[in-house]
Amino acid sequence: MPPLDFNTAITLTLAALAVLLTALAIMVAVAAWWGFTSIKDEAKKIASQVATEAAEKKLIEFFETEALKDRIKRMMDATKPIEPLPGSIGTPYTEKEDSDHGSADSVRT
Repeated sequence: MPPLDFNTAITLTLAALAVLLTALAIMVAVAAWWGFTSIKDEAKKIASQVATEAAEKKLIEFFETEALKDRIKRMMDATKPIEPLPGSIGTPYTEKEDSDHGSADSVRT
């Protein structure tokens, strides 16, 4: 095998360096993707914990005060039950209603 001239040696050295840098770039990209997904998953977990703790704290504060009882009382006072009309759906039929309006028998007599 003949000895390599300077230009060929430089070309081979630079090609090997390019291959090594490409492999290094791929490894850095994989490490960055792995790190990003790990950070994202951990951030989701921490955010969920913080939100749950804050919601529990607010619910405990709300139910320990009289605010809920006051709101329920105001709602109950504001809404009064409506009396159904006689003979309407949901009210039982009675003989008294029939006698008030006159029955078919009383019309014939």
